[in-house]
Amino acid sequence: MLLACGNNSANINQPSSLETLITKDSLSNKVSPETIDPELLKTWDKFKDLAKTKNYSLFKQISVDTVDICHKPYSFSKIPIKCFIEIFDPMLLQRFRDTSYSEYLEKQIEKNNGEIVLHQFQVVKESSAVGAWTMTFDFIKTEYGYKFFGCDSFGGP
Repeated sequence: MLLACGNNSANINQPSSLETLITKDSLSNKVSPETIDPELLKTWDKFKDLAKTKNYSLFKQISVDTVDICHKPYSFSKIPIKCFIEIFDPMLLQRFRDTSYSEYLEKQIEKNNGEIVLHQFQVVKESSAVGAWTMTFDFIKTEYGYKFFGCDSFGGP
């Protein structure tokens, strides 16, 4: 089920989707750390803290009801805790502490005939001679603030 999120090298160019999401431009916009919305940075920091402490009930509060995991929608309440443990393994949690392994991108996507901005944090989980294994964590802005929208990965061992 969610275990495929650990390495999804077959779908590296597909945008995350709950229905059909289309990337408006083929290139994402890299954003410098100085221009990231402070509210989003607070949400990202809280997200990382909740992953480290494994507080899944609070994790649910900062997420949309249906999250997109490796291009498939899952009701948050249906995701087994063992999947969180596999995604947020010790290596990834260690990478969360060092911002040199992270990058932030913004993507314009279309959803149900409307556009939304996908705020994506990419974290290099492992590097090897053949490339990097990168985890992506997506957020969207809602009327209740930024919410975790989904995750994916590409590359990998």
